[in-house]
Order: sequence, then structure tokens, then C-alpha cells
Amino acid sequence: MAVEQTDRLVIWGEEVELCGFRPADLDELFVWFAGSIELARATAMPSIRIHLLRSSQPSVVASLRSIARHRGGISGVKYFLDGSRFDQTPQHRDVEVVLESPTLCCYLVDGALLTTSREAALVVAPEVPRMLLADLIENWLLWRAREAGAVMAHGSGWLREGRVEMLVGPSGVGKTSELFRQMEDGAEFFSNDRIALRLHDGALVARNFPQPVNVGCGTIRELELDLPTFELDDYCKVRLMPGEVLERWTPAYEHWHPVEAIYAPSLEELEENIYWDGDPDHPFWNAALRPRVLTEKPQLLQAVERILAVGERGTPIRITG
Repeated sequence: MAVEQTDRLVIWGEEVELCGFRPADLDELFVWFAGSIELARATAMPSIRIHLLRSSQPSVVASLRSIARHRGGISGVKYFLDGSRFDQTPQHRDVEVVLESPTLCCYLVDGALLTTSREAALVVAPEVPRMLLADLIENWLLWRAREAGAVMAHGSGWLREGRVEMLVGPSGVGKTSELFRQMEDGAEFFSNDRIALRLHDGALVARNFPQPVNVGCGTIRELELDLPTFELDDYCKVRLMPGEVLERWTPAYEHWHPVEAIYAPSLEELEENIYWDGDPDHPFWNAALRPRVLTEKPQLLQAVERILAVGERGTPIRITG
């Protein structure tokens, strides 16, 4: 009987054990978590084990219902650095619910049967569906962060002397443009989309999470960035994958940094773009990993409000209230 391949990886500081996967199955993890993934050196117990059983999907007798699951960035037209168009089809899929409970769930996902708890997951499929492993681990990492008292903000951020300044708001408010303006003025790249916030000794600290960066062609032209536009209109975007982000701007994902300032167009948009409750479709489609009620919210809000600048008060942020 052949011995199954077992791999240990550290992803965003968490140790993951993967059993039964081929090296090619793990390639997407090194693409999506570039800069925050490495082979595990420690011998400590893994935080989660994921096992692949290569088999045809077993018969499931149940009244199934579908839930929509999506990854971020599913709107707009985007092109990669090589000029090829970004296919957004894998960004969205329907998941069939076989069983859901607070701690154990079973789903059908693109022909695979997935059974998952908070500490382990079993995938039954002849081959691993594209993006299933990355989705499962992303969901689990963000759930772990939430369990530790962190909340995710939808914002861009930059570093000055080791301290984070960030702009929080909805898509279209100018987060990416402001990030690159600040970098033109000497700041370091921190994050373009997702920032974890938590309290440390009563003060707000932030940590970035590996994500693609989508830069509008209008921003590229306005700021004369060293990125191609392929003669596309201003509303099309160029998409850099996490490895390309790492190569160009060398973000470090393992540290928590003190937060110097938070800017937002309005208090309402700030509240809407800090994920206090979590989106059940993105990324918390796995009900076994739904985030807990954030008991730290009042203290986090107070810490945010102490360093918050809204609208035009947030100079040099060029946004309007």
C-alpha cells in the first residue's frame, strides 16, 4: 500500500497539514498566499489538517440547497501583466449544502464532497477542484484571526516609519489611487484591499493579508506608474497577483504594526467597510467557520475613532465627504 504524501506548510503564521495532495494541487496556495507561505520547520501540532481521498463522489441522498460563494474582485474588466484577460469564472461558484451545523458541515463543491470542522477537513474527489483548497484555507485563516479578536477592514494602507495609515471605504472611493500617491511620496506598500485590525495594550494595530492588486488604467496614466495599460480605457484594470505584488513592493505579512491614522469618506461608509459580522458568502461560506460575535467591537470602535479623519479633514487624502 502506497504511503500518502503529507506536506506541512505555514500560511499567514498558521501551520497546515495536507495529506494525499500532489505537488501540483498545492501550486495555487503558493500563488494566492505568496509572501506569506513557507514549508513548516516546526514540529508542533498543525492547527488544521486537510485530507484528500481520491475517489469518485459518493452518492448523496438529501434535499440539497444551493448557496452562492464568491471571492473578492468579481466586478469589472481586468487584465494580467502579460495582456491576457482575467477569467472571473472561478471567482464565483454555487455550493450545494448536504449538512450544516455550527461545528460540522458537508458540502458538494464542483464535483467534490467536502466535510469540514474547525480542526480538520476531508475532500473526496478524483481531482481537487480549482480554488477549493485556497478558498478553504483563506476562510479558515480569517476565522482564526476573528477568534483571536481581529476584524477585517476593506481598505488600502501604507507605512511611514513602521506605522500604518489607511483609507477605508467602498470600491470606487479611490483606495488604490491614494495608496500609490502615498508611495510616490515616499511611503511603503502595506495593503490594497484587506487589513486586519485588533487591539494590543489598548492601542490599534494592523496586519496585511496577501491579495491581488487591481490598478485602474486611469490611475496608472495619472501617476505614471510602471505598469502597462494596453491602450485600455481608464475604467479597465491591470491585475497583479500576490507574487507580482511581492516582487515589486516586498510587503511583509507576519508583523502587526501600530496604526497612525484612518481616513474614510464618511462614518457610514467606515462602518459598512469594517466587517464586524462577516459576509456569509465571502469568505465565510463554510458554516463550520462562521465568525463569532466580536465582543471587542466597542473598544475597537473607540480606538478607531481616536485616530479617524472623515472626508476632507483627512489631508493629504484627496477624497470628499
